[in-house]
Amino acid sequence: MSAQSPTRVVLSYLAMAFAAMVVAGGVGGFRGVAGMALGVGSGMFGALVLWRLILLFGAVATSGRSTKLGIVTTILAFFAKLPLYILCGMLAARIGHPAFGSFLAGLVLVYFCLIAWAVGRNASA
Repeated sequence: MSAQSPTRVVLSYLAMAFAAMVVAGGVGGFRGVAGMALGVGSGMFGALVLWRLILLFGAVATSGRSTKLGIVTTILAFFAKLPLYILCGMLAARIGHPAFGSFLAGLVLVYFCLIAWAVGRNASA
């Protein structure tokens, strides 16, 4: 298990997201920042829902039960991920040229950070 506290991990990801928005702003101006914010925001929603789903499966596997409201909310949020990505992508496309590329870069950034976290967590175990 990683020696880093969850707060430190979250703060480092927020710092990376801020740095990505600064770079997107330098490259694409306001449209780049808007697209990056859409990508990072929707990507973080997807990552948090995925994490919640994994925790839910772990709780059900160990104790055999979970709250109905938690299950329903998690499943609905999981199925809302794809429409949210589509909606944010369409919004980024309407904003203009650099916004859609920044949106895609923001999504990729979130999932690459998740992969880096998983690899770092396994390496320190």
